[in-house]
Amino acid sequence: MQLKRFNAVAFGAVLGVLLLLTGCSPKDYTFSMAKDWRNDKKLQTYVQQLTDPEQALFKAYTERIERGGAAERNASGVISIGEAIQSQTQWESENAQNKTSAPVAESEGQSVHSSLVKEMRSVVTPSVTAFKYSKDKSTENWDLSMSFKNNGSQSIISMKGTLVIRDSQGTELKRSTLQTDTRIEPGAVMSQAWPLDYSSKDAGDLLLKKTNATKLVFSWYPVIYEFADGKKLTIAE
Repeated sequence: MQLKRFNAVAFGAVLGVLLLLTGCSPKDYTFSMAKDWRNDKKLQTYVQQLTDPEQALFKAYTERIERGGAAERNASGVISIGEAIQSQTQWESENAQNKTSAPVAESEGQSVHSSLVKEMRSVVTPSVTAFKYSKDKSTENWDLSMSFKNNGSQSIISMKGTLVIRDSQGTELKRSTLQTDTRIEPGAVMSQAWPLDYSSKDAGDLLLKKTNATKLVFSWYPVIYEFADGKKLTIAE
């Protein structure tokens, strides 16, 4: 009887270890860019659990697919986070080989700009957390809320960038320049809200008002990131 009791306990302990070892990895989570993936809370949570290089690869993958429009998003199908990272890693490797074999080398200016864009994208992770139309008496505007995560090792003391809003077909509906002087410590996430102008005479605003917010695509283009140690990353507008 004691032997049976011991075996049962041992089996339970081994089973517990196996369950822990076979738990789902964040990279196993699947999503589709043809759907409303930006508002998939589980997806965003799993992405935050990745390493910084992995997050950068995942972000580069989603941006690349978005640039291809609706056809590219539909063609990407259902994919796991890990598969997206592998796909981007392979694409960057092949693209680097193509650039190496190209007869005309990239100019020094283009190379510097490319490196700067890559650095700015890796140091800050932006996210649109809320966007809606609002009307208060005679005032109409768009209420925008965003969050920014500082992935770097230095505090950010100032940021400026351009937010472009497109529909699911890639048509640009609105473009706004945003700026904040709110300090973001390394590893921290800062949230801020802005009211964006609305005009009933603007064709983009009229289309935007009719479009389901879950179908919108938000793209952040950094312009200036200033750090507490005096460093400043700047891209011409």
